[in-house]
Amino acid sequence: MNKFLVVLTVVCSLLFLVSCTSAIQGGLATHNDEAVGTIYEDDITDTSDNEIRTTYLRGSYKAYEYIDELASSATYIVRVEVLDERVERLNYAVSPASRYGIFTVNRLRVLDVFKGYTQVGDIMEVRQFGGQLGDEKVIYSGQITFSIGDDLVLFLTSRFDNKPAFLLNPTQSVYRFVASDSNDRMRSNHDELECLVEYHNPNLTLTLTLDDLAQFSEIYMD
Repeated sequence: MNKFLVVLTVVCSLLFLVSCTSAIQGGLATHNDEAVGTIYEDDITDTSDNEIRTTYLRGSYKAYEYIDELASSATYIVRVEVLDERVERLNYAVSPASRYGIFTVNRLRVLDVFKGYTQVGDIMEVRQFGGQLGDEKVIYSGQITFSIGDDLVLFLTSRFDNKPAFLLNPTQSVYRFVASDSNDRMRSNHDELECLVEYHNPNLTLTLTLDDLAQFSEIYMD
């Protein structure tokens, strides 16, 4: 009887693993490798005028109630300067499955570090769904457009050194750094940094100050 139960347990486990693998590889929704959300393929439109195949994507990301919670979940909290961008096809499925998508990748120069194993002057990369390669175009509802030279504070997640990082939550993870006033003096530590994207739910709009960044540096940087 015990042997029968053991065999039955093994068979059930194998069937479960096979079904999970099929769901990941065949479904339209899949978690990216940083497990920050789910990407859904909403629609595909073929335009005959310019022969560009356009795919519309939307994303589901965890929303954070507090800036401390966002900071705790981030792999990196960094102040950066945006250097440039490129578009490429990258695998974003959970290993060992493969699911490739079109991404916009920005190169960033690190100006200050508040969390994470990187240093001032290092070059980092951040990727977002969306962009155009040849006759394929992906429009992602949550994509944030960075401008060259932007001075930003980003909350990033990454578990792989050889892949560009992701924004932890696109609408909660990007802040424009506080500029100096006309007398070249830094603003008060209690002044808020400008959130680059307005969150669709005002109750989940986070506030980030210079004082917060100083506290994160004390907590996460040895």
